[in-house]
Amino acid sequence: MAHPIQDDRQRPDSTAVWLSGITLRGRHFGGGELLQIRAIVQGSPQAHRFELSKKVCETLDWRQPNGRLKDRACRDVLARLHGLGFLRLPPPRRAPVRRRRVAVTPETAPQPDLSIRARDIDGAALSRVTGSGNPKQERLWNEYIERYHYLGYGVPLGAHIKSEPLISLSGVSLRPDKRIR
Repeated sequence: MAHPIQDDRQRPDSTAVWLSGITLRGRHFGGGELLQIRAIVQGSPQAHRFELSKKVCETLDWRQPNGRLKDRACRDVLARLHGLGFLRLPPPRRAPVRRRRVAVTPETAPQPDLSIRARDIDGAALSRVTGSGNPKQERLWNEYIERYHYLGYGVPLGAHIKSEPLISLSGVSLRPDKRIR
């Protein structure tokens, strides 16, 4: 008896293997569902990948807990089935977006730590960087994130606010080249 495919890096060549099913994105697709998916893709030669994923989700009633179609997960499954040679998808409508790296300059290089006592701090606040009208300040913020955040800088999705901390000190003189981060 054929065993279900658990590892999508395998390239099965037997129809019997496909009929036993495959597990992708945490969902098991039985042989009947795989044949339905293939029929949808073959029966819609003019459809693009997003349209195909919506058709597959509607046919299989594949939904998120909130009731929306799992079209993003479905596009991934379709791409994997395409890569395994089970079906043939139309080419992507646009090339994948490559993250543009933010140049890291000496301006954000590590500075020597400053020893400041809590009683020397008069106040602290956040200064808004987003929409400040200061592109240099926003570029610097992006660079700090690129350099020090473990994921680097990525273009934020949706509404977002970039801010930086401001600390007012008493009795402490700082040379202009010293910054508190």
